Amino acid sequence: MIDGETGLLVEREDPDLWYDKIKFLIEEPAERRRIQQQAYDYVRRERTLGQNVRRWYDLYSRVLAESPETRVRDEQPLVSIVMLTFNALEYTKRCVDSLSQHTAYPHEIIFVDNGSTDGTKDYLRDLVATNANYQLIDNETNVGFSAGNNQGAKEARGKYLLLLNNDVLVADGWLESLVSGLERDERIGMIGPISNHISGLQQLADIPYQNDEEYYGFAKTIRTANQGKVTPRRRIAGFAILVRRALYDQLGGLDETFSSGNYEDDDLCLRAREKGYAIMVDESTLLHHFGSRTFADNVIDYEASLRMNEKIFRTKWPEVDLDWLLEEDEPLVQVLERKSQEAIQLINQGDLEDGRKLCREILLEDPTKVEAVYGLGLVAHLQGDLREARNHYERVLSLDREWTPVQQSLALLDMAAGDLDAAQLRLAQILEKDPGDLNARRLLGQTFLETEKFEEGIGILMGILNDDPNDWQTHFLLASLYAEVDRTEDVKRHLEAVLAANPDHAEAREMLDKITQDT
Repeated sequence: MIDGETGLLVEREDPDLWYDKIKFLIEEPAERRRIQQQAYDYVRRERTLGQNVRRWYDLYSRVLAESPETRVRDEQPLVSIVMLTFNALEYTKRCVDSLSQHTAYPHEIIFVDNGSTDGTKDYLRDLVATNANYQLIDNETNVGFSAGNNQGAKEARGKYLLLLNNDVLVADGWLESLVSGLERDERIGMIGPISNHISGLQQLADIPYQNDEEYYGFAKTIRTANQGKVTPRRRIAGFAILVRRALYDQLGGLDETFSSGNYEDDDLCLRAREKGYAIMVDESTLLHHFGSRTFADNVIDYEASLRMNEKIFRTKWPEVDLDWLLEEDEPLVQVLERKSQEAIQLINQGDLEDGRKLCREILLEDPTKVEAVYGLGLVAHLQGDLREARNHYERVLSLDREWTPVQQSLALLDMAAGDLDAAQLRLAQILEKDPGDLNARRLLGQTFLETEKFEEGIGILMGILNDDPNDWQTHFLLASLYAEVDRTEDVKRHLEAVLAANPDHAEAREMLDKITQDT
């Protein structure tokens, strides 16, 4: 405050001075009005939200810097959201409101306006003035979808880059989930959500909601049902793509030959695949997409744009079949499931090299495919590289802690290392969830036998045969045990049971022939 200009200064302890100042204001109405107007002008000029938001933001940041919640948030890598606008103000407002209400993850938004004339520019300027993590690139003309996104990417500060259309709605947890999916493996280069309205297999077939509020409720249902589920794709749609910033830079961003939108996303995905990166979809994150609002609101011929960019795409990628890219013949998820079963079958048949090769081929498309990671562990295990086997098995656990086969394989490694207590603990955990798991019961029986707790071990094995008299593996285990103590009749009985259930068991046949000859 400036005394006599924007107000009157009075010492708190001086009542006489208070009296003089109040008397002055009463007796000099012109001066009172002058000071009032100057005070109003000063506040408008110096004390508005827009003028002080950054100062307040910095102050709040310093105050909150030591809070545990802030430290956790600060440890999360920043996501730079790049959003293009070209008129369609109503949808941009709905999108930004949704983002502000449902995005708790650390982010910045870089708006790139391509020459809007419907009030969008003023709206964005006000947003940027009041949000320290927003910025605006203001193009006088429409530079195109690819060029606009590349402009925004150059200004991005985040580790991850999110190309996001301005005609979407997002729900709680959306960005955290996308980032978590991307970070499941360093070989995942890009990830996208599912949606109500989009090309390809990202589109959810049955959408029950009728309005925005119902969307938020349904998105929560989808998140609960598909929590942590990410699936591979050959391409994802450009309406919402989370990509590693380093990869985007390495690829040179979107190809600006595709100017108005369409096929630039397919091109980006193919170039990422060429670099050895996988492309995934977060099945738990549903974004509502109004769909092509920029085209509609600006009366742009969508079909003409589609045809023009398809011609560019086919010239650039003549060997790529679009049905294959869109997975219309057979979804990539099913292809990889079939290949995983084939790989495990090859390994079980002893064809370790072909099995390993197929597992690695699968992991190029989906680094999170537990069966393929497990297959690599089995190959290493069978080749005697127990350290490498454990590394692969532990990786499986990081992807799916409940996957029983890997727990059993780790129990075998524990047994090989002589850590029978660890093996028994793993096996007990398996049996707690599934008491009928014969493999786990058999291994648990073995651990007791190896610690010379013969009564407990044999009791477990006989319990298995009581439940399944044809379990040849348990019969063979008991035959081997009785052979060590020369109980010939018991050995013969169990070997005969093995061969009755598995006539091709060469070792059992050899043992039985030897016993028959000796007797």
